Amino acid sequence: MKKVFSILLLIALLAEGMTSCGQDTPTETETESADTAPLETDETAVTPDVPEQDFGGYAFRIISTKDSTTLPNEIDCDEQSGNALSDAVYERNLLTEEKYNIVISQVPTNNDYISKFVENACIANDDAYDAAVEIIAGFKNCIMSGYLYDVSDLPYIDAEKPWWTGSMINSSEIAGKRFLTFGDFLWTDKARIWTVMFNKNMAKEAALGDVYALVREGKWTLDTLEEHCQNVTRDLNGDGAITHEDVWGFLGSNNTGTGLLSGCGIMATESTGDGLHFLLDSAQNMDALDKVYAFIASDEKMLRAESITGVPDIWVARTNIFREGRALYQIDVMEKAVALRDMEDDFGIIPMPKLDETQAEYTTTYQGWSARALAVPTTVSDPERNSMILEYMAYVSRDTMRPAFYDVTLQGKSVRDKESAEMLDMIIDNVTADIGLALEIGTIRTSITDMINAESNTIASSIASVSDAIQAKLDEFYEKVSAID
Repeated sequence: MKKVFSILLLIALLAEGMTSCGQDTPTETETESADTAPLETDETAVTPDVPEQDFGGYAFRIISTKDSTTLPNEIDCDEQSGNALSDAVYERNLLTEEKYNIVISQVPTNNDYISKFVENACIANDDAYDAAVEIIAGFKNCIMSGYLYDVSDLPYIDAEKPWWTGSMINSSEIAGKRFLTFGDFLWTDKARIWTVMFNKNMAKEAALGDVYALVREGKWTLDTLEEHCQNVTRDLNGDGAITHEDVWGFLGSNNTGTGLLSGCGIMATESTGDGLHFLLDSAQNMDALDKVYAFIASDEKMLRAESITGVPDIWVARTNIFREGRALYQIDVMEKAVALRDMEDDFGIIPMPKLDETQAEYTTTYQGWSARALAVPTTVSDPERNSMILEYMAYVSRDTMRPAFYDVTLQGKSVRDKESAEMLDMIIDNVTADIGLALEIGTIRTSITDMINAESNTIASSIASVSDAIQAKLDEFYEKVSAID
């Protein structure tokens, strides 16, 4: 269960963090202290291999986007507030500052793609930032241009330690180099993993049986999802039209196909020792694409957020449908469970459905356009110092964030049952990194989205028309990364 602690903490802390450090989203008024004892697990005794050092008040600068009303600040917080999340961030930074006599500061920017600032600093050879936190896709040009340190050249970062998500770091390797890090330092990497939420009340009314048991038995598949959604959609308000004001079997978006493909174990690309390879043109993968298309094309089962009209915010409107008990299933990223903390009906969290029962494991991936990673610019003059600080900062992230989980999550504010905890364990244990898709090399993402959402099934011809161009872009990217010293 040790993996689930981090995920439950993630959801709970996201919920608590909405009102901290400049957040505007209203939440409940009570606060919880993160001042609890560390978890008693086998990982508690693991310590970082970093030396004692005094950096004389060095200003450690992390460039990252400013907070929004939907994301808590995972980089910096100025003062303790009694709020579990903000206090955990505050304490993590304070412990690191005291350890090395440094001052941690966030360099904010309103630009969605802050990597442009890193690129400009590297072009000018300006040691302006000690680390950068950016959405994965935003790092594409920095990686290709050689503007980020390979983790192997950061001597004190040990991706095998439990405070780093080593599987994601290692599976993001390109040409033997690893430029992006993931772990307890951030929660916006794991927050953007594809998951499924289901309304327990509606499942009971529809006599679907034990949904969790289906998952455990390996029977949670695309066919099962489609079967469950049969005859659920109905005209609730009696106006003769099926709109967002009615009841739906399934809620998604134009990007849902990408999430479903990841659940089917389908990788758009693969990074090997001899290149980046486009995989969607295999017969097996095209069969899976056909099956996902058939499900997505079923308008009587699924409501896309993009089809909602007459509302100020289509994403809020879609979430409200599920919150109000008017949808059986919703596929979205993990952090969206936070918005459901005040939902009256009980809901559960389960993995993405498998392609079929012969698939060995449930799998998922992260959204490259929203999940974030941490990287170190090559303009950093002292990689030994920076890696020392980041390793310790990641370590204390585990020892400050995880205790906060107990104060918040055990009150059941977002994850409401032990079965969902079990499912989250299953989800995080099987995250795959489709690095070519995450970095949006060529037209991979848009091609998948266009094929899955087309009015007619043109998958075979569409893949044939783009595969050579996409592979050429993958080859170009790989060759440039291979040439980096």
